[in-house]
Amino acid sequence: MADAGAASLGPVLTVMSVIAVPKMYALRRDFIPVALLVAGCVNGFAAQITEALQSEGIKSAPFFGISPFELITICIAATLMLGPKSEARHSGFGWVEGAAAAAILVPSGSFSWCVVAVYAVYVALRGGAGQRVGAYLFAGLAFAALWTSIVAKWFAMAFTTLDASMVHTVLAAVQDNIEQANNMVGHSDGFGIVVILTCSTAYALPNAMVFLAAMAHGRGSVNYVKLSRNIALFSAIFVAANVGRLALMASNEAMYELAHGPVGANLFDAFQIVAMLILSGGVDRE
Repeated sequence: MADAGAASLGPVLTVMSVIAVPKMYALRRDFIPVALLVAGCVNGFAAQITEALQSEGIKSAPFFGISPFELITICIAATLMLGPKSEARHSGFGWVEGAAAAAILVPSGSFSWCVVAVYAVYVALRGGAGQRVGAYLFAGLAFAALWTSIVAKWFAMAFTTLDASMVHTVLAAVQDNIEQANNMVGHSDGFGIVVILTCSTAYALPNAMVFLAAMAHGRGSVNYVKLSRNIALFSAIFVAANVGRLALMASNEAMYELAHGPVGANLFDAFQIVAMLILSGGVDRE
């Protein structure tokens, strides 16, 4: 009887071991899209790090030109893609993954962001719920990076002139002799500023919008109508806050030092974070 019992366990153990192999393989397969997307982001950040080191040196530490919003978005997106709802619907390392891996190795930040955007959309269209959301966040991050590195520079004068025009409208309501010429605004007989691209509203807003969406998804299931409403509300608040800060900078030299210096920059960042934390809530599905 003992021999018969031992013999009967053999096929069971064999079947269980055969079944366990595909499950382990499927688990490892879920890491492939995440690894490729994170690698693409790292390559994309390389150009920002190099630029920050060349312009500011070690003073650019600890983020070296990379926004903390971008890093948090990557963490949330990767977590969603590796979560329990992230079951992949495509095989492991196929020709698309091979092409993406090869393209990511190209030493070009902008090209790497293009690869991340395209591959993320591909993964989103073929993935499960969690993988789809995480991949779309990666795509949003990539499109925001391409916006700041390429598209915004094409329309730099238009964007900065638009901000200068709004600053002129605000200052003209409270002060006299305010003039504007393209992206220059200030007192006709005194102090003024030149609005540069990196201080413009259009330059910074897309990245903040992606971060707001990432924070909302990081909190749980999202009602996209509510999320769209809150993103629109945040955009309006961001425009008003940034124009108000620029108006303070253009009002006089003392206010410029305050608003443009560490105190003003930190207060503006803190305001953004608080606004995004508030608006990323209350968008859950009922």
